[in-house]
Amino acid sequence: MPDKLIDIKNQVIEMPLLAAVNKIVIALPGNTNFLGLKAQLRNLEEDKHQEAITLDVYKVGLANKTRALDFFLEKLGQEDLEKVYKTFLQPGTLQLETNLNTILFVESTPTDQEHLQTNKEYSSVSKVIKASAFKNNFLMLNPLMASTIDDLIIGITEHHPKIIHFSGHAGKKGIVLNDDANNAQIISTNALSRLFEISKGYVGCVFLSACYSAEQAKIISQFTTYAIGMNCPIGDEAAILFSLAFYEALCNGSEINYIKAFQLALIPLMVKKTEESTTPEIWENGIKLNF
Repeated sequence: MPDKLIDIKNQVIEMPLLAAVNKIVIALPGNTNFLGLKAQLRNLEEDKHQEAITLDVYKVGLANKTRALDFFLEKLGQEDLEKVYKTFLQPGTLQLETNLNTILFVESTPTDQEHLQTNKEYSSVSKVIKASAFKNNFLMLNPLMASTIDDLIIGITEHHPKIIHFSGHAGKKGIVLNDDANNAQIISTNALSRLFEISKGYVGCVFLSACYSAEQAKIISQFTTYAIGMNCPIGDEAAILFSLAFYEALCNGSEINYIKAFQLALIPLMVKKTEESTTPEIWENGIKLNF
C-alpha cells in the first residue's frame, strides 16, 4: 500500500467520517463514488438525528460506509491520490499560525425563517476585531454563510477554531442551519453534543447569538469550557450590540478572559436595552455562572 494512502487513512480515522468524505469530494469534485458515499452518509446521519434508526443500525451503517471509503480510496489513480493527499496533509498557513486565536463565524439564514441581520453582525464584529489593540493575536477565518451541517463539521475539524460564533435561529430542540435547499434544518442538542465532544481540546468558547440557545450553551460548555447562549428571544439590535461589546472587551485585553468580556458586554445592554440585559448567559463546564 502506498505511503500516501496510509497517511490519508490515518487522517480519516481522526475525524468524523462525513467530514473526511467531504474533504475528498472537495479534492475530487467529479468522482461519483465519493459523491454517492457523501449522500449516503448524510442520509444515515439524518436518520440517526431524527431517531428513525437505532444506534446499533447506525453503527453497522457507519462501519459499512467506512469499508466503502477504504475500497474507493484504494481504487484511486496516482494523480487523484496526490490531490487527496494534499487536501489532507499539505501544510497550510493556518497550521503555521499556532499562536493565533482563530475565530470561526457561522451564519444561517434559511429562506423559510424570519430574516435576521446576520451579515451586519459579521461585518460589525470583523471591524471591531481589526481595530482592536491585540488584533495580531486573532485570526478571523472565512465565514461560513448559509451554513449546512456539512459546512459546520468541516469548518470545525479542518480549522480547529478557538472561538466559534453562531449567528442565526435556534430553539429549545437545537440550532437551525440550512439544508441543501436553503430551508431550515434543526441540528439537535444531541448532535451538537456529539460534534463538540469530538472537538474537545481546542475549542475554547462557543458564542450562540440566537434566541433560546441557552440550553445548547449548557450542553456545549461541557466540552468547550465556555459557551454563551440566550435564555429567551433577543432582537437583532440587542444581539449585535452585545456581540460587539463582547469582542471589544475580548480583543482589547492583554489576555483572553471570556468571563470578563461577557460581564463587560452586558453593560451596553443594561444601558440601552434594559429589558434584554438578562437574556445572555455564560456557562462554564456545564454550570451557569451568575454575577
